[in-house]
Amino acid sequence: NYSEDYGVPFTPAIGLEGRIWKLLYMKMSFSRNFRIPTFNERYWVPGGNDNLDPEKSWNQEVSFLIKPQSINKSILYELHFTMYNSLVDNWILWIPSGSFSEPVNIKEVWSRGIELEGKMVYKFVHSDIQLNGGCTFARSTNEIKLSDLDESYKKQLIYVPVNRVFLKLTYSVRNWFISYDHQYTGIRYTTPDNSSYLPGYNLGNLSIGQFRSMNQTMMDVRLEVMNIWNKKYQSVAYYPMPGRYFRMVIGIKLKAKKDES
Repeated sequence: NYSEDYGVPFTPAIGLEGRIWKLLYMKMSFSRNFRIPTFNERYWVPGGNDNLDPEKSWNQEVSFLIKPQSINKSILYELHFTMYNSLVDNWILWIPSGSFSEPVNIKEVWSRGIELEGKMVYKFVHSDIQLNGGCTFARSTNEIKLSDLDESYKKQLIYVPVNRVFLKLTYSVRNWFISYDHQYTGIRYTTPDNSSYLPGYNLGNLSIGQFRSMNQTMMDVRLEVMNIWNKKYQSVAYYPMPGRYFRMVIGIKLKAKKDES
């Protein structure tokens, strides 16, 4: 990579993956990353910061996949477990500043966590039921104390939730489907010293739709009820999110044409 504004360092990466025991697979990686500030981070009006330094980080990740053979021809399932660790210099974080937010560099951030995700599918003759679920535990803390009065030292970064949980249940019959997904987001701190926070919240969304395949085109048409329980919550302090609302989504996917030669 090359940038006229920033000196891009050497960013090596190495990874290994494969089966380590019967139905257990492992994947691991070690890398160095370099991210220059985006156009919006530098020039968004109002709030852009043209004095941002690029992020530099060392990252490690290990993940395991348990993928058993089907219990029978009707049931399929798999389980993912991931652990990650990153040490980031000049982490770029948007923080409230008066009536708007602006990005700033946090000197050094230690980000680490675990993720657990699973899937199970039960197949009938002309239909199937699929359950997806998962949870995350993520800690992102400021690791450099800039002064004796720096109360952000070792504290969770603002607006970065520690806990998240999600579940999604989908029933499909031929080319029709109906699904419900539920998400829990834990508390998010709104001050660097973690003295104030926004409460956690639960959200539910309902979707019903149909898939259509025509030659090399796949069309997905669905009607969605978002925030079906009309939950009152805020992702950013003093900015309430919408209650229950409806939307229609039309997606078109073009299939790659096979080479018949």
